[in-house]
Amino acid sequence: MCIREWYKRQVRADLPMYVMVGDQDPLNDGTRLSDQLVQRYRDAGLTDITYRIYPGARHEVLNEVNRDEVEADLVAWVTRVRV
Repeated sequence: MCIREWYKRQVRADLPMYVMVGDQDPLNDGTRLSDQLVQRYRDAGLTDITYRIYPGARHEVLNEVNRDEVEADLVAWVTRVRV
């Protein structure tokens, strides 16, 4: 069984997923790697994916100059999905 089939059997398709990255993260090759990650989640059948890219931010998006924006987005997402 391939990993995608395993994942589809193990994880609810409606499981909320939140991915946040900075577009200047040197570990992310721009956003190439996070783009691939999000696409793999979609390919695995996940349907509720929120993908936030923060311009100018690097690896630790919660410790950037736009921290208030990042935190507000995360709090809004948590509020939405916990209902």
